[in-house]
Order: sequence, then C-alpha cells, then structure tokens
Amino acid sequence: MVGFLRSRRKLRVVTGFLLMSVGLILAIPGVPGPGIPIVLLGLVILSSHFSWAKTLLDWARQKSNWSRRAKLPLDSEAKVRPRPIFTETDP
Repeated sequence: MVGFLRSRRKLRVVTGFLLMSVGLILAIPGVPGPGIPIVLLGLVILSSHFSWAKTLLDWARQKSNWSRRAKLPLDSEAKVRPRPIFTETDP
C-alpha cells in the first residue's frame, strides 16, 4: 500500500512539472495554444506537494482578482473613432 501511494505522488509531481513545461512552451509568442491556463493547471497539481507552487498560485489569484476589480475596458469598449481608410478628394 505504501508503494502505491508513493508512486501516485511521483506521478502527480511528474504530471505537474510536465504540464508546467508544456504550458511555458505554449506561452511563447508565436506558438499556438493555451499556455497560461496549462501552467496554472500544473501549479494546481503541484500546490498540494510544494509550498512554492501554492505561493505562485496565490499570487496568480490575487492578480486575477485585481484585474477584475480594475474593470479595464476591452478593446471593443474603447471610445475610439474609426478613421476612414480612403478619403474623398475633389477632382
């Protein structure tokens, strides 16, 4: 039974680090994919085993809550007048 629990723990740790590695690769600009959510999933898995992962996860939650409270305008909500591409000229 003890061997089974150790192997489960090792599997979770390896999975967490693997998810974080893949997420960091996908977070590079130009590489398609959901990098940040995969990194966060890896941190969720690792946070039950490592205190540094829990600290990083708490930091990400605080930043997420800050951005919700700030109510930053989306690009579609910005008050910008569209410029005409072509202008009419008199002949």
